[in-house]
Amino acid sequence: MNEMTRFLSVLLVVLTMAACGGGSDDKKEGPDTTAPTVSITSPTAGQAFEKSNGQTNVPFVAAFSDNKGLGKCTITIEYLDALPGSAQLKGFATPWKPAEEPKMEHTLQFNGEKTKEVNEAQLFGIPIEAACLSGNYRLTIVFNDNAEVPNEAIETIDIQIVSAQ
Repeated sequence: MNEMTRFLSVLLVVLTMAACGGGSDDKKEGPDTTAPTVSITSPTAGQAFEKSNGQTNVPFVAAFSDNKGLGKCTITIEYLDALPGSAQLKGFATPWKPAEEPKMEHTLQFNGEKTKEVNEAQLFGIPIEAACLSGNYRLTIVFNDNAEVPNEAIETIDIQIVSAQ
């Protein structure tokens, strides 16, 4: 009986360790220190978008990935400066609405997916207004993973908003 009790005790310890993952061969993972990545297809650096009666959209097409899981992405836009040779009366026009203060944000939630392809036909939910300032604008894309201490990455893309020809 004593030998049977010892055998059952050892078996119980082995099964408990296997169920809890407590074997000595297990490799404990440290914190996630790898930032997510993105490949942006549209818009491209320097791409021009015509302002014409509110019919032009700025699309956003990208593929995000992370080794553990994606968190979220926030996109903002700011007006940088006028295009060389484009005449505007001071105070007559303002930047495209998402670039005005307070700045609008376009947020994407990834819910822990390791890869996510995004195809947004219209950033910020509004087309480019015909009356906005022509000029250079900068999109800032801030995205992170879902680690306990999120790893963050930032991409910027400069685009142009131009008058219709």
